[in-house]
Amino acid sequence: MLLASCWGFAYSIAQDLGVSPILASVVVFLVAGFGLAGLFIVNPNEAKVVQLFGSYIGSGAVVAARTRIVEGAVGMVELALAELSKKGVIDLDEERKAAMVSNLMVVLCSDTHTQPVVNTGTLYQ
Repeated sequence: MLLASCWGFAYSIAQDLGVSPILASVVVFLVAGFGLAGLFIVNPNEAKVVQLFGSYIGSGAVVAARTRIVEGAVGMVELALAELSKKGVIDLDEERKAAMVSNLMVVLCSDTHTQPVVNTGTLYQ
């Protein structure tokens, strides 16, 4: 039914414009198809994904990618602490190691630009 109505509409357009009825019917059919496929209800707290080309990787791939990023960042932090300790560059107690680990993890895992923070005080009294 949709195809027949599209054909009739396209034929009438083609007669007035002097274009091929087949070309006009294909264009009208595509426009009608996209129009009908695009009509749906999205309830509050729901989301819909419009996919025109390719495949949707979904949130599972994002979680897997984040997991790999965190694993790599943990490895870098472990290596940094081990090298600092081995070379005797700096001697850190557990609280300062925790602060360094926290700062490095934020910088390595953040998906936005990080802002430097200048600490003018000390944690120790």
